[in-house]
Amino acid sequence: MNILILSGKFGMGHLSAAAAIKSQMEARFPGAHVQICDIVEYLMPQGSGALYRMFGTLVRHAKALYNIYYTCNDKLPQPCKNLVSGMFLRPFRRLILNCRPDVVISTLPFGAELVSFYKKMYQSNVCAVTCITDVSAHNEWISSETDLYFVPAAEVKWELMRKGVAKDQIEVSGIPVREGFRSGGKKEKRSGRELLICGGGLCLLPRRGTSFYAALSRIPGLHTTILTGKNRALYEKLQGRWENIEVVGFTSHVEDYMHGADLLLSKPGGITLFESIYEGVPMLVCQPELGQEKKNAQFIERHGIGRVCSKKPDDIVAEIETLLQDEVQLMRMRENIKAVRRGLRADPAAVIARRMQRQEVAQ
Repeated sequence: MNILILSGKFGMGHLSAAAAIKSQMEARFPGAHVQICDIVEYLMPQGSGALYRMFGTLVRHAKALYNIYYTCNDKLPQPCKNLVSGMFLRPFRRLILNCRPDVVISTLPFGAELVSFYKKMYQSNVCAVTCITDVSAHNEWISSETDLYFVPAAEVKWELMRKGVAKDQIEVSGIPVREGFRSGGKKEKRSGRELLICGGGLCLLPRRGTSFYAALSRIPGLHTTILTGKNRALYEKLQGRWENIEVVGFTSHVEDYMHGADLLLSKPGGITLFESIYEGVPMLVCQPELGQEKKNAQFIERHGIGRVCSKKPDDIVAEIETLLQDEVQLMRMRENIKAVRRGLRADPAAVIARRMQRQEVAQ
C-alpha cells in the first residue's frame, strides 16, 4: 500500500500531525510506503519560502489582517477554490502519478481541496482523507470528493454534518500526536507544584525584562520548567537566574516534561491542546487573537479542561498561583480531560484499513 500525506508549514501543527499519522500508518501497515509531502514546497519550489515567511509575519505582526483572511476564506465560493486548485492541477497530477498512492491524507486544507479537485477532474478512485487540526469546522476543510474526515471532537462532527457532510464520512479521533504523548511520559513528578511553559506560549510572554519570571520564582512551592525551543536568546537570558526555574532548550521529549506537570501554560494550538489532553494536564492559555486559536480556547473552557486569562503578566502570575492552590479545581479539570479522551473513539489507521478492505471487496 502507498500512502501519501500532504502537509505544509503554515504553523508547525500541520507537519506535526502529519508525522504522527505517518508513524501510526507504518505501525499498522508494516509493508506500506508512507511519505509526507510539503505540498506548498512541491508545487512552488521557488516561492514557498517567501510565502511561509509572509505567513509568519502576518500571524505575528498583523493578526487583525490574518483574521480577515480567515473569515473570508470560510465564505470563499467553490468556483474560487476550483480556480486556485486548477492552477496547480498538472504538477499535482505528476505527484500522484509518481507516488501512485492508494490513500492521500491531508493535514492542510489546501491539500484536501487539491486532491478533491484532482479526483473530480480525473475520476480517480484514490481514497481522500482529511485530518482537521483545529477544533473547528471551517469551510476551508470541506471538499466535495473527500471520502473520510478525522475530526478532533464530537462538536466538529455535528457541525460538519450540519454543513452537509454525511455522518458515515466523519470519525472522531482527536488531533494526531506522537505516540509518546499517548503512552505517557517518563519524567517523575516532583514534590510541590510543577508549571510547564511550553512551545508557542513563549511568544505570548513579555519579551523585555525578567520581572514576569522573577514573579513566578516567588510563588511558594512552585517549580517552573520553561521550554525555549530554538530561541537561543531567551534560553541564555533566563538560564541559571532562579533556583526554582529550569530552562530547557530544544528537546524532542516534550512529553516527559508535560507528564510531570500540574499545569501547562501555552498558546491554544491544536497539537499542543491534544498533547495536553493525552497527558492529562490542565491548560492555562492567554487570550488568543487568531481565529482558529479562539475556537480552540472556547473548546478548553467549554469542556472545563483549562482556563483562558488575559495577556497582562501580573494577571498570568496571579492566575497561575490561584489555580495551582486550588486542588479541587485541578482535580475537576483532570476528570474533564479524561471525559474528553473517552470520546476519542476512532483509530485513524484502523478506520482506513477497514475502508480499504471494503473497497477491495467491492472491486
